[in-house]
Amino acid sequence: MRESGALARPPDIYRRAFRLTLPYWRRLSGVLVLSLLAGLPGQLWPLLLVPLLDDALLGGNFGLLLQLAALMVVMQVGGLVLTSYTGYRYVGLSAHALFDLRLTVYRRLQQLSPRFFAGARTGDLLSRLNTDVSELQRTAGDLLLSLTQNVLGLLVALGLVLALAPALLVPALLVLPFAAVALARLRTRVTDENRRLREAGASVGSALVESVLGMRQTVAFRQEEREAERFRGENDRFIDALLRARRTTYVASGIPASLVSIAGAAAFLYGGYQVIQGNLTLGTLGAAMTYQMRLFGPVQGLLGQYLGLRAARASFERVFELLDEPAGVEDPAHPVPASRPRGSLRIESVSLSYGREEKPVLDGVSLTLPATSLTVLVGPSGVGKTTLSDLILRRLDPDGGSVSWAGADIRRLSLSELRSGIAVVEQEPFLWHAPIGENIRYGRPAADDSEIVEAVRLAALDEFVADLPEGLSTVVGERGQQLSAGQRQRIAIARAVLAGPDLVLLDEPSSALDAETEALLIQRLVPWLKRRTALVMTHRRAFVEAADQVFALRDGRIEAAS
Repeated sequence: MRESGALARPPDIYRRAFRLTLPYWRRLSGVLVLSLLAGLPGQLWPLLLVPLLDDALLGGNFGLLLQLAALMVVMQVGGLVLTSYTGYRYVGLSAHALFDLRLTVYRRLQQLSPRFFAGARTGDLLSRLNTDVSELQRTAGDLLLSLTQNVLGLLVALGLVLALAPALLVPALLVLPFAAVALARLRTRVTDENRRLREAGASVGSALVESVLGMRQTVAFRQEEREAERFRGENDRFIDALLRARRTTYVASGIPASLVSIAGAAAFLYGGYQVIQGNLTLGTLGAAMTYQMRLFGPVQGLLGQYLGLRAARASFERVFELLDEPAGVEDPAHPVPASRPRGSLRIESVSLSYGREEKPVLDGVSLTLPATSLTVLVGPSGVGKTTLSDLILRRLDPDGGSVSWAGADIRRLSLSELRSGIAVVEQEPFLWHAPIGENIRYGRPAADDSEIVEAVRLAALDEFVADLPEGLSTVVGERGQQLSAGQRQRIAIARAVLAGPDLVLLDEPSSALDAETEALLIQRLVPWLKRRTALVMTHRRAFVEAADQVFALRDGRIEAAS
């Protein structure tokens, strides 16, 4: 992924965050109105201090005291009811907004090429999907509500202090410039420290994911303590980054808060002196000082929001890095319809490099896969067979040359149309934590039971399924770890068969099978493959003997098999 420095300057980051969350803000408008109404009782009740102190208490009017007390209760209960309902609505909208934002980033991940994932860390991607997207959503929601409430509180407090005792504003006006200067000096440091915190958190996540996936190897090689120490080291770096970020935040917020406290004390001293001199009533001072404190609260809130935005910018950058990552391939602007049934597939002078190798992975590769035939491609591991499969699926586009299917360049077909006719079986197939039947149905969820039974038979899986107490309802465990490698391969083959493709790509489909099971698989599967366009990439002799044509891929070039 590109470095965050490649992104636009901070103002543009905030504009992009606003545009991305704009639908959420629109849905939040009703909650915003309710929030303002809920805040009004709390904003206005200090005005009751003037008649409470001057008329009810000092004037000895118990009836007025009862009326004012009842009015306070009504205002507080009404505000509490509105606040509770507003919070309930806000939680629901926030949950939906979080899912929508996360789905936007997830869909972008679906569009990225194998080149991207080859250099990405799983833990870092999960951190961006979870922590950073959550921070973006939280900031967007809290910013709108808090900004509105703080601005309203500031205006109300400012207006009423001006009306009651304008001289009490002087200390606040004197300290605000100093608070602004302190924030300006610390804002870049706040962003940098929080960026390091996000990256450290992602490193912890990556180390944890890698450790869990490699647990079998860790135990086999007796490296438990080594891995525990490695994880401890990552966690220590995260804690160090966390403490640094918190120290910076405390300093950045503590300086303005201290200045505000000094201003409040100065206003209280001045107001008290005016009461002693008889220039101000006690009730007016009480109300004015309450609003004076209310004035500092919104100011502190706005300063805190500013610091929060600076801290959240690190998450904004990490989210937009993913959204800005170039897609591996794009749908054509004007796709052409694919012919039915689809014919042969031609690979003509295709070259491709990942950019890190000294020479191309594929160098002028030309190959024709005739319709209704089985082609076998042999070659050592790492020679580019999987890359060739990615090109046919258009997960990658070649640097040079073309791939055409039934006479149409696949770059002119819609991705959905292209991939709907292809089934792929990888050397290490992925299975979901679900029943075997659901894993087989993945490509065609609506397939009926008889079709699944036939797919299981063609994959030479029927005897294995029949021996299971729960049959196709047997749950395979996460990534199919409860099954052997050969069983996982045959489930993936059954999945491909059930999809009913025109083109089948199989990467070492029998590498984990014993000779007897492989012979049964070839006996059943090869006739089905030869009714389609099939490419099998394998080292196994049995598939080579069953093929209509055989080629070898060596040093990035296609050669006749020896």
